[in-house]
Amino acid sequence: MASVVYSLKNGINRINNPTIGGVFAYGSYTSEGTFTLFTNYKYEDGTSFTAEPFDTSKALVWKNSSQYPHIGFENLSPNSSITPQPFPSFGIYLHPYFESGVRKDVGVRVTIPFGGTISILSTIQRGDTGCGDDIGYRIMKNGVAIKSRSFYNPSSTPTNVNTPPTIFAAGDIIDFIVDVGSQNNFYCDDTALEVSLVYEYTKIPTPIITTSPVICSTTTISGTTSFVSEGTTAELYIDSTLLASKSVTLDLVTYSGSFSFTGLDLTACKGKVLKIVLKKAGDIDSDFATTTIEDGGCVTGELEAPVVTEYFACKKKYIKVSKIFGYTEDFGDIAIYKYPYTEGDPIIASTHINMPGSIPGGGGEPYYYEVYSENFEPLQQYVAVIATGSISLSEPLCDGTFELFGIVRGYAKGITNGIINMYQESDETHSVANGIIREEKFEIKLSNISTTTSYVLITTKLN
Repeated sequence: MASVVYSLKNGINRINNPTIGGVFAYGSYTSEGTFTLFTNYKYEDGTSFTAEPFDTSKALVWKNSSQYPHIGFENLSPNSSITPQPFPSFGIYLHPYFESGVRKDVGVRVTIPFGGTISILSTIQRGDTGCGDDIGYRIMKNGVAIKSRSFYNPSSTPTNVNTPPTIFAAGDIIDFIVDVGSQNNFYCDDTALEVSLVYEYTKIPTPIITTSPVICSTTTISGTTSFVSEGTTAELYIDSTLLASKSVTLDLVTYSGSFSFTGLDLTACKGKVLKIVLKKAGDIDSDFATTTIEDGGCVTGELEAPVVTEYFACKKKYIKVSKIFGYTEDFGDIAIYKYPYTEGDPIIASTHINMPGSIPGGGGEPYYYEVYSENFEPLQQYVAVIATGSISLSEPLCDGTFELFGIVRGYAKGITNGIINMYQESDETHSVANGIIREEKFEIKLSNISTTTSYVLITTKLN
């Protein structure tokens, strides 16, 4: 059985109320136990706190609009407004209030992050200054007392209060509340309080995977946990195969844990289930946190060679087409998409740049290209995409005709959106025909292709 210890003193900070993760919250209570969160971290007189050094003539506290009640954890010693001095180093500082016949108690609310058995040790001291009287202290679980209201007189030494082990479920609430005592007198009720919650559990709580989405190009996966014991490890699996193991890092301020796996290679894992489990010897493993690895345009090593399933030639016919043309300073595959374009959109047409041309009246030797397709629509705008360099694009021109000589059809595994080029086997630098790959299937339309020459097909995966 593992155990962890939550400390009231470590659970308070300047910025977050409630704390990150929601375990601790500080505020005021009515005598019936209704909780109101403190919203201001200021000096008790309402002066804003900007930076250290502290003003040691007044308390720096969490509060609401009025001076009292309030709760503090720093600027306690030396401080002429807080007694006794030096203020007991073991605890946080609380000051309850009583006004117009109404008690305004003060305290800390703890929301249980996961189920287990908790033993509670409270250490409390009412300041010994020669003024004032007793204070009251009680502990509530979900609004019901597990330590009834008791009174503590001014003292120069702290008092320890043990609460027997109690079973808690995730989401249960414990309130640690200080009030003005039996005389309803708030004068000099400066109180030091520390509470240790010794948390025992057998099954480790389930972690949370915070990296989202996880795609096949992801190299780092991070996650969080509830506060677990030292020596807990996180293990990462792909399906049932252990891929990595990492120690859980504990944060004693937010009372949470975290882990991060780096240097991962998931390129071959598209569609597989990624699982993370927490383990520690002697404890029951947590349940798995799972996510499915999505596609991210990964190339898993060499793509499989395309496969030709159908080829015919010498069946001439005329197809109505439109033409798009432009210039580029680069060469290679060009994909044409409808405008506006986002990654993953289907390719409308494609070509391959082989030979340089020139811009009329311009300098240099940019490449000239033309793309014919029966898929171009009148008045539709298009965008051309090339791997590098700049590129221009015309509007679709009027219909013409294209003499079809043959068709090559087939499939290319692992490519949902891409381009396939056809080269002479003796010259793989100049594409003689070009087609689109959609959902692993392709079609290349041929014109003026020799039926006695051997050809090779080369694919390009775009997204």
